[in-house]
Amino acid sequence: MALAHGADRVASPAATSLLLVGTLAAFLAVQSGGAAHGPVERIPGVADAVTRHEHWGERAQNAFFVVAVAELVYSYAGGPGLRNGNPEDVGRLLVAGGPRFASDPNVQIMAAESALIDRKDPAAENGRIKQRLAGSPAPAR
Repeated sequence: MALAHGADRVASPAATSLLLVGTLAAFLAVQSGGAAHGPVERIPGVADAVTRHEHWGERAQNAFFVVAVAELVYSYAGGPGLRNGNPEDVGRLLVAGGPRFASDPNVQIMAAESALIDRKDPAAENGRIKQRLAGSPAPAR
C-alpha cells in the first residue's frame, strides 16, 4: 500500500504534465490542420473526409481543454488534500468557499469538526463555539 501511495505522488504530477502536453499538441494539431485544409480539400473525393477529420480534431481539442482546466482547478481548490489528506490543501478549499457560506450551520459544524480532528485542540474550539453562541465574533485562528 505504501508503494502505491508513493506512486500516486509521482503519477499525479506526471499525469497532469502529460495532460497539459496533450492539450498543447491538440491545439497545435487543430491550428496546423486548419491552415492546411484548403489545399487538401481540393483533392478529388476527400473533402468530406477532411471536413469530418477537422470536426473530430476540434472536438478532441475541446475535450482536452475541459479536462485540463478541470484538473488545474481541482488541484488548486483542494484536490491534492482530498487525494492525500494534507490538511493545508484542504484548508485552501475551505478558505475559498468559507466566506461565501460562513453563516451556513453545516459549514460551521464542519469547520469545528475539522479544528477538533486536525488541530486536536478541543479546548480552543470549545471557546470559539461559546463565543459564536454568545454573539461575539470568533477570534482569528
